[in-house]
Amino acid sequence: KYEMSEFTFVMLLDISKRTKEKIDLSEFGACFKDLNYEGVSAFKRKFNRQEALKDFQQTSQNSEKTQLNKQKVFIVHGHDAAAKLELRNFIKDDLELEPIILSDQTTESIETIIAKLQRTAKDCFYAIVLFTPDDKTEDQKTRARQNVVLEFGFFLGRFSTLREGKIIVIKKGDIEIPSDIKGVVYLSFYKNIEETFYRLEKEISS
Repeated sequence: KYEMSEFTFVMLLDISKRTKEKIDLSEFGACFKDLNYEGVSAFKRKFNRQEALKDFQQTSQNSEKTQLNKQKVFIVHGHDAAAKLELRNFIKDDLELEPIILSDQTTESIETIIAKLQRTAKDCFYAIVLFTPDDKTEDQKTRARQNVVLEFGFFLGRFSTLREGKIIVIKKGDIEIPSDIKGVVYLSFYKNIEETFYRLEKEISS
């Protein structure tokens, strides 16, 4: 399991409780519901497995069926601005689809990042997740930004709940990523993201 998954899920629970804002955790649940929370030493005194599963079950009952739009592609990205812009332009100009980037969308009054993500991604059929080497671990290995991991988990849970939608992971170089997840397409590039565009077009048009 990816090393930050436990932290991410507990963080979502903490945000929900502190802000008293209702966050639909069912969209994250498919990614995190089977994790062993006993391993989360920093948080195990505040939350326990039963509480987390209770929250998950309650929010799962409230999830509503949403009609996804195959013309909309949500782009999850880190700090590689060049790769993000090239991908956005390819989706818009070559594939003639609508790219959605969280930072480009307007924020409603007192809206949290998670609430904004849920709102703007609500009807996107495709999610393209860019894993680029933006951070380093303690052992000096490269990894993606943690917001990328969080949003990846969001779409895993959401599409699993809706039983439709498609996730395409594009990774740069030998970066460590969550792998071998059912239903996720993996593409790689080393110098320029254009290396993936031929296969990406095939995956989206299939």
